[in-house]
Amino acid sequence: MVKQTVQVTALPLDLPHDIQIDISVIEHEGQVLHISDLKVSDKVRIDEDLEAPVLTTLLNATEEEETVVTPEEEVKKDTDDDAAKNGEK
Repeated sequence: MVKQTVQVTALPLDLPHDIQIDISVIEHEGQVLHISDLKVSDKVRIDEDLEAPVLTTLLNATEEEETVVTPEEEVKKDTDDDAAKNGEK
């Protein structure tokens, strides 16, 4: 989420309690939704830059690719580490 509030002007009875964002239009990572993408009543005027970002999609940083090390690779790594410690090539 880039922006949590948007300044609007309307008559008291027409003021929206909240403004929802349609995230079904998001097609790819890194896509940006702008204030102009918000849907409000014709009785409500948005008083901000319509090109300002409201939401940006990001890659899920918690997902990590799992690396599997076979026993043969582990033995080779240990042998290489021992050789490096002893100054061998």
